[in-house]
Amino acid sequence: MWTRRLLRAAPAAVLVVLMLASGMAAANRLRLTTTNFSIRWREFNVPTGQTPELSEPRLRHCPLTLSGSFHSATIAKVRGALIGYVGTPQMGTCTGEGGTVTLLLRTGLPWHLTYRDFLGTLPSITGFHLALLGFRMSIEVPPLFGEVCLITTTAREPLDINFTREAGGAVTSAGGTESRIVARNTTGFLCEGLTWAMGGNGTLDNGSGARVTVTLI
Repeated sequence: MWTRRLLRAAPAAVLVVLMLASGMAAANRLRLTTTNFSIRWREFNVPTGQTPELSEPRLRHCPLTLSGSFHSATIAKVRGALIGYVGTPQMGTCTGEGGTVTLLLRTGLPWHLTYRDFLGTLPSITGFHLALLGFRMSIEVPPLFGEVCLITTTAREPLDINFTREAGGAVTSAGGTESRIVARNTTGFLCEGLTWAMGGNGTLDNGSGARVTVTLI
């Protein structure tokens, strides 16, 4: 009796497994509701040296907007794939302790945006990661005797931008975690090898303020 029941149930179970596998295999791309984008931080955190106690870094909080375009409204989930460019970075007046921060607007543009990975389990994902290569920032650090440190992100040391996605697909935040980037000196030797943690919570929109939605296809 039990054997006959198991035999009758087996085809249905196999069908369910095949359907699930098919759905997961089909979800190999992300679809965006826009090809234009702006990633905006009200307070992008930039370290400018150490406090006198050397326990916490001095920070400058800088309004930062990175605007550009995706190559396509669909993105293949292939790690390292070039998916878009940042062509217009803008930085407002920074506030906080010490240091002068300059975004190098005309150097090395456009910056490259690549796909890294996703969070969650297919076919439901809770977020995805992109990496920005070529991002350039100059930081003058008074605690280091006026040294000028240059930040340049590469494939080995990228600026990770982590996006949070709601169940319905809307992207709710960008850059929820910090990237650790190595600074290089331009006027001396004291910046060489320093590791900088930069980040802050931002938003993603279509360049005109409308929310971006991401679905799996």
